[in-house]
Amino acid sequence: MATIRKRESKWQVQVRRKGSTPVSRSFLSRKDAAEWARQTEALIDRRGLPPDARILDTLTLGELVVRYRDSVVVAKRSAPIEGAILNAFLRHALVSLPLGSISPAHFSAYRDERLAVVGSSTVIRELGVLSTPLKLPYVIGQSRCLAIR
Repeated sequence: MATIRKRESKWQVQVRRKGSTPVSRSFLSRKDAAEWARQTEALIDRRGLPPDARILDTLTLGELVVRYRDSVVVAKRSAPIEGAILNAFLRHALVSLPLGSISPAHFSAYRDERLAVVGSSTVIRELGVLSTPLKLPYVIGQSRCLAIR
């Protein structure tokens, strides 16, 4: 249930659900606050928000890629190729960063570094392999393949 309260000239909404981090926001009108609260509660109930965003600060990109490689890639027909791509990526400095601090600029810099060495189709293929472990269910641990919790 959302809590809506008046704070000076604004309305503050706090949405708390068990297993999810609390979310709050302020609005100028109570109507907007109530509508946002309903939408946010529905999103949390549909598991649209991660249960705990703090996991993104404790898990590094390298740990996530290793876990994905060891538990998912081994069952694929393309395991030798994807494994080689992931092993090469694990030698890059980007893997030491926590997931919470990685931005698109980091991947742009990685892409530019790789384009200086290999062709564009190779970089596209590599980024395609890297995109799978970064999808939200893998990161927050809701996948059957990866249990990060």
